[in-house]
Amino acid sequence: MPENYPNTTGFEPTFTDIELQWNGNTYQGFKELNKRHTVDRSHAEGSSYGPVGTARGAYQGGEGDIMVLRRTLKQMLQDMGNGYTRKMFTIFEQQVIDGESFTDEYQGCSLKELDTSQSRGPDATYTKISFMFQKLVTDGVEP
Repeated sequence: MPENYPNTTGFEPTFTDIELQWNGNTYQGFKELNKRHTVDRSHAEGSSYGPVGTARGAYQGGEGDIMVLRRTLKQMLQDMGNGYTRKMFTIFEQQVIDGESFTDEYQGCSLKELDTSQSRGPDATYTKISFMFQKLVTDGVEP
């Protein structure tokens, strides 16, 4: 059912609750989650001038990045131990508004890059983590 806009009866979701789970541990202290996932598709060609259809393609998984508090990252890396770039984990992103929740589950995640930079100021120290994932299940809906 389409939504009616403008929303005059409630609030729109703002920022989400983000948790990372690995080996029975749950980590919090994340902000600014960005992601993208793709399906590799091509046009079906015939003998005519243009495409005659579109191939189903193959789901490629995706990549993303997330900002994590430095102390949360320290604990994660200590728990994961040596070879932490080869460990798999799951990220849960959840929004709750007016009692209704929306959850995205990033399955089969692994680290690609840690980008740490420091600057003076009143803000907490964060590290940007780049990761890849095998599948993104959006509010229970498979890709």
